[in-house]
Amino acid sequence: MALTAKLPFVLFRLPDQTELFGLFQPDASIQELHDFDTTGFVFAPFHPTKKKIVINGRLEVDTFSAPCDPLPLRNEVIMEGKKSHIALVKKAIVELRKGELKKVVLSRTLDLPFRNEPVAFFKRLLSCYRNAFCYLWYHPKIGMWSGATPERLVGFHKGRLQTSSLAGTLPFHQGKDPNWSQKEIEEQQMVTDYISGALEGLVDNLTFSELKTVRSGALWHLKTEIEGLISQEDLALVIDRLHPTPAVCGLPKQKALEFITDNESYDRTFYTGYLGTLNLISPGRTDLFVNLRCARIDNGRVNVYVGGGITSDSDAVAEWQETVHKSKTMIDVM
Repeated sequence: MALTAKLPFVLFRLPDQTELFGLFQPDASIQELHDFDTTGFVFAPFHPTKKKIVINGRLEVDTFSAPCDPLPLRNEVIMEGKKSHIALVKKAIVELRKGELKKVVLSRTLDLPFRNEPVAFFKRLLSCYRNAFCYLWYHPKIGMWSGATPERLVGFHKGRLQTSSLAGTLPFHQGKDPNWSQKEIEEQQMVTDYISGALEGLVDNLTFSELKTVRSGALWHLKTEIEGLISQEDLALVIDRLHPTPAVCGLPKQKALEFITDNESYDRTFYTGYLGTLNLISPGRTDLFVNLRCARIDNGRVNVYVGGGITSDSDAVAEWQETVHKSKTMIDVM
C-alpha cells in the first residue's frame, strides 16, 4: 500500500460520478508543475507565486457507490478562535469602509484530534458528499490532505471551458428554503463580475446561467455556471487570471491578497488553492477545483480550514457563525 510505503498518491472522485480514481507515484520525488500540458494531478497553493505540486504514475479506476448513514446532528459549537476571528473581521470591515477594498475573504483553522483511519474517513466523504469533488492526497515530504469541495475552478475539454461563480452561505434546514440577504446576493455578483472581466478577450461565446441555489451537504450556496470556448494554448492564462478568485481572496485581488498575508495568523498553504487532473482522465481534458471544505491530517491531529467573504456590510459575529456552519462538512464526518 502506498501509505505504508510512504509513496505519493491521490484518491479522488468527480462530482455526481461513481468512478473512483487512484493515482500512485512510484517514487517520493517532489515534481513541480511547469506547464498545463503535463499529465497528472496538480495540487496548487493559495498564493499564486508558490510552487504547484504534480503527482503522476499508475492510474487505477474503480467504482464507489454506497449510501450515507445520516450524519450526526451536532449542536455544540467549537469555540476555538472565536475572539480572534471576530477581531480580524472587525479590522477588515474598518478597512473595507475606507473604500479601497471591496471584499476580502478571511479564514481560520481548528486544530482537533483525529481518530479516524484516513481511507475510511475518505470513504465517508465520498458517500456523504456525492455532488462534491472528494479527494485524499498524500506526499511523504508535504503531508496528507482530504476534502469535499463544491467549487469548480476550471473544466476544459475539446475547446469548451466551464467554470462557476460560487458565493454566499446559509445553513440547510430540512423543509425550509434559504432566505438570501442582499449582502450575500451582492457578494456572489462580485465573483461573477470578476470572472466575466477576467475571461474577457480570452473566451469566445461566453454564457452565464441564471443565478441558482445549490446545496452542498449541510449548506446552501448561490451559484452561476459559466461556459465558453478557448484554445488549449490559452488555458494556462485563464487559470492564472482566475486564481485566486474573489470567492477565496477578495477584490481588488492584489489588495485583498496583501491584507490576508499581513493579517491572517497562519499560512494557508494549500487551503483555497486548487487541485485536480491534467490530461489524466483523457488527453486534453482538465478538471480543477478550488480546495475548500478541506483538512490537513498529521500524526493523530487534523487542521480543519474554514473562511468567509467579508464586505463593508458584514456583521463580525454572523461571519464567525458562518465559519462554524462550514466547519461541519469535515467535523461531522470525523
